[in-house]
Amino acid sequence: MIKRQELERFIQLLGEKKQEVKPTVQKAYTKNNDKQTYNKAKTQAKYLRWQKHAIKLKKKHPNKTKSWIAAEIAKLPIAEGKSTDTIRKNIKI
Repeated sequence: MIKRQELERFIQLLGEKKQEVKPTVQKAYTKNNDKQTYNKAKTQAKYLRWQKHAIKLKKKHPNKTKSWIAAEIAKLPIAEGKSTDTIRKNIKI
């Protein structure tokens, strides 16, 4: 087993300069928000589609409640399998 000090002394004896041992530097963590931003944009687009359809339904049926409108949207493909309550809480009428 060779000690570090002995190795450095040996290198100096050979005529080379003493090598500086630098501590390992950890890279700073940088968060990648690409996926989060993409998913947020998809969700906002889905909510916008629900909102537009809710406005159309409200114009056709002004006396119907927000719950009824959400139930109608939930029957459509734009609901993407979400529940009536989820749609209701995300539409603004």
